[in-house]
Amino acid sequence: MNKEQFLQLLKQTFSNAGVADVDDIIEIYEDHFLAGYERGLTDSEIIKSLGTPSEIYASYVEAGVITESDSTLGDKKINMQFVYERFEDYKERLLPQLPGMARTAGSTLLAIGGGLSIAAGILVFICIPAILYLLSISWQPFENVTALPAASMVTMIMIFGMGLFGGLTCIFIGMELRNLRHRYFNNQQ
Repeated sequence: MNKEQFLQLLKQTFSNAGVADVDDIIEIYEDHFLAGYERGLTDSEIIKSLGTPSEIYASYVEAGVITESDSTLGDKKINMQFVYERFEDYKERLLPQLPGMARTAGSTLLAIGGGLSIAAGILVFICIPAILYLLSISWQPFENVTALPAASMVTMIMIFGMGLFGGLTCIFIGMELRNLRHRYFNNQQ
């Protein structure tokens, strides 16, 4: 089943049940498909995560979103007041927590980034002497392989300079991230 077939079946399920605002519901599920496409999901994966149209209708009824209207035709309509009340409830509970969550996430990312940068700089400092030693001697990595010639002094100085510069850069970035974390997040907690 593809998106169009699913939405048509969903529209038919809600229309057969006498729901008045079917187009609003279909629009919500079109947005679900767009969000799924942005995450790289296929139609079948999105449909599987949403459930069947009957399950969707049942969830609307159980949540009290769809109610009987007072008209003599017996049409059902979406209880928008209920939807707005739930939205306000979510806003009251979740919005005050968002700044704290963002602050914690930012602090954590800076700590991890700083630690990884310093570790990378130290690793470069450890690896460069080993690499320079192997390049300074004529060594045979395997028994049946011709020995590798020693690198020239200019090559070794260039490798040492790049290693020194790379290691210091990583450590500098790590220290700056650590200082940034202390400057912005230790004062606010």
